[in-house]
Amino acid sequence: MRKLMLAGLALALVWMLVPAAPGIARAEEEELRLSLSVAGKPKSDRHKKGDTFEVEVAAGQAKDLFGVQFVVEYDPKALQLKADGHISVSKRFNDWVRKADARKGKVELALTRKTLPSGATGTESLATLKFKALKEGETTIRLTGIKATDAAPRELAANDEFVLRHVIDKPGKPDKPDKPDKPDKPDKPDKPDKPDKAEKTGKR
Repeated sequence: MRKLMLAGLALALVWMLVPAAPGIARAEEEELRLSLSVAGKPKSDRHKKGDTFEVEVAAGQAKDLFGVQFVVEYDPKALQLKADGHISVSKRFNDWVRKADARKGKVELALTRKTLPSGATGTESLATLKFKALKEGETTIRLTGIKATDAAPRELAANDEFVLRHVIDKPGKPDKPDKPDKPDKPDKPDKPDKPDKAEKTGKR
């Protein structure tokens, strides 16, 4: 059984890495959709220069997904990504291909499930990439080269690409510390009341 599973994994991987030819079966299922989003909460589309943030690659309509490959492209002048420490793959998947080119701003991943698809609907997290913002302005992170299969393996219909736009702002100036409040001036002591003047006596 183990050998059969490994053979199936290898077959799926080889199929994914070769361009699809006419006549290869395509699963008649709802289109698989890969997307990018800022991970964590709140999911902001803006960060400041010098900030680090994570971008999640996820697959929607992934109930039959078994093998998938994709490329993440970014501007290396605007964003920095370290090859290994800043790329993490979902625990549900094995990564058969993991290539990162920091100079070109490109990451290639090919993944297969550790177990057969369960048929559960919903969104499946595939990988997370950690970036550091280097340059102010709008930048894009692009998901391309998307290919996917079920366990047969049959090709799954999927979107061609996905683009995430992100804005990097100037780093904010540190807040100035509040000036300490001036101590209140001590109240002046009340002046003593002047003694009443003796009433003038009338003449006899």
